[in-house]
Amino acid sequence: MAGANEDCLIEVSGGRIVLDAGGDAVDSNGSIRITGGELYAIGPASGADAALDYEFEATVEGGIVLMVGPAGMAETFTGGTQPFALVQASGAAGDLVEVLAADGTVAASFTAERAFQAVNASAPGLADGSACQLVVAGTATSFTASTTPSASRSAPGPAGPSPRTAQNSAS
Repeated sequence: MAGANEDCLIEVSGGRIVLDAGGDAVDSNGSIRITGGELYAIGPASGADAALDYEFEATVEGGIVLMVGPAGMAETFTGGTQPFALVQASGAAGDLVEVLAADGTVAASFTAERAFQAVNASAPGLADGSACQLVVAGTATSFTASTTPSASRSAPGPAGPSPRTAQNSAS
């Protein structure tokens, strides 16, 4: 946690932000809070970086969030009032990424600019505990949207992964 600072905060409250990063895309030495707007982030295709990186907490309370990047260091949100998910799903540069709410409507979408293995998603159309789908280039992966991180079904060891790297019930 060298360089960590509780006074550091990245806050997104409106507008449309598109990040294309060779390293960590949304990276705070403190916390991240998303309350509105649209945030699309493309992390590196592989390596020790991720689309989302923080030291203390990352919350989502509104807006549309779609972040793609490598799975190895992928982190999810620590909480919030709007449901979210970290889904293990691979895609290539140019693939359409869509988040479908439980009723089948498209809650969020964008086109990835490079290959990826993990997707962070949150949108107003997702309901806590609802069965949703992430569709990458026509291939669907089911997940459960939640306002809290949950352990992965393929959790290592008896305790499972930390909430920062937990996967929200993806199947």
